Amino acid sequence: AAAVAYSTPAGADILPGHSVAHTACLPSGSVFPVGTSSASFTVTDAAGNQASCRFDITVVDDEAPTAVCQDITVQLDASGNATIAAADVNNGSSDNCGSVNLSLDNSSFDCSNLGSGNTVTLTVDDGNGNSATCTATVTVEDNVAPVPDGLVASGWAEAAKVLASDPEANDQFGSS
Repeated sequence: AAAVAYSTPAGADILPGHSVAHTACLPSGSVFPVGTSSASFTVTDAAGNQASCRFDITVVDDEAPTAVCQDITVQLDASGNATIAAADVNNGSSDNCGSVNLSLDNSSFDCSNLGSGNTVTLTVDDGNGNSATCTATVTVEDNVAPVPDGLVASGWAEAAKVLASDPEANDQFGSS
């Protein structure tokens, strides 16, 4: 959008007493939307004869939006997955002509993404052919406690039997 000032056509006639009427479009000095608007005027002389003129006002948005990102931390769920939305890493992106559309190049994470080595790109689009990007770091954490195999018991007696047996623990590197 942009404020547009234009001159009102004067009109001319062989006799004095003509008038000019603004018949279509926003008045001069108004804020016009992006796109083309047509301004129309009618000149009427003292005898009632009329003539009209029209001109187009074109507002072009050629300014890219501003992309602003923030780093975030997410926790994996019990299934080992996490999902984020573009709004999660957006930190106030904006455009001079109004609202923006946000998208991410990656929004899904799993156990293979643990840590802070995950960079995502936020794309900010203004809907008028202009876009900008920024990057954010997504730190993925696993805060879900593990459940050892064989300890799901129906009551304390069963748990005691399991605990009394020769315990063995395994991790991703083998037995310990």
